[in-house]
Parts: sequence; C-alpha cells; structure tokens
Amino acid sequence: MFDYRCSDALRGAQLTAKAHELIVLAIDYLLHDRGVATLVGLRLTERDLKTIDAVREWIDGHIADPINVDRLARRMGLNRNKLFYGFKQRHGMAISEYVSERRLREGMRLLVETDQPLAMIAAVVGFRHQCNFSTAFKRQYGRSPSNVRRGRS
Repeated sequence: MFDYRCSDALRGAQLTAKAHELIVLAIDYLLHDRGVATLVGLRLTERDLKTIDAVREWIDGHIADPINVDRLARRMGLNRNKLFYGFKQRHGMAISEYVSERRLREGMRLLVETDQPLAMIAAVVGFRHQCNFSTAFKRQYGRSPSNVRRGRS
C-alpha cells in the first residue's frame, strides 16, 4: 500500500487520499453494521414509532410501487433521516431490504398459490423485468421461480 514509485509530493497526496478512503470505509462500517441509530443519536418518540409502523403498512399495501425514502418521508410527515435510521432500528433492516424481502415473499406466495405467469408475478410484486425477479428470487431462496412452481404439484 505504501510502496509508491513517484515523487515525494505525489506520494504525500496519494497517502492522504488513501487515509481519507480508509476513514470513509470505517465510518461506513460503523454506520451500517453497528447500531446506526445509537451512533447518530436518534431518539424516537411514540409518534415516530407509530409513523414508522404506518410506513411499513403502507409499503405492504403498495408493494408494486417504486419506493423512494424521501417521498415516503414527506408523505408520512417524518424527517428522512428519522425514517431511514428509525426503520432500521425498529424493524432490524433498511427500508430497501424490507421492500426486497417483502416483494420476494409475496412472489413466493403467488408462485405457490396461483397459476399466474412468472412475468405477471414479477410485475405484481414490483419488478420491471422477469429476469430481475428470477435472479433476486434465486439469490434469496436458492431455487428459481420455475423450480418452485414445478415442485408444488
């Protein structure tokens, strides 16, 4: 890492840039892997908790809609950061993770309980393309949607 073959001025700039990069990576690790709400000093009121629960219910009812945290925060009257970090604190995962997990769970239910074509299921659960749905589904469940459907009979 420190074996640069360049002038002293460039070596100093490169080392400074590398140090900044390492600091950013450390901060990112702390914020995303270690109780982010505690680190940012987040305090959630009872109203905030109810609003965060309402956000989760809204997502469940609008699973096919594109989810944008900024718009969702405005719609629910909650600060974006409070929603983002509060949701993770309250539900143990980021909003995007929850949306993805929820979409795939609903996709699994539809595969097992209906005869809808895969492309229709993908659209119903919020994927624009069937191949994206299939890839995410296989990553989550270790089986392709087609394999699940064949195995239900």
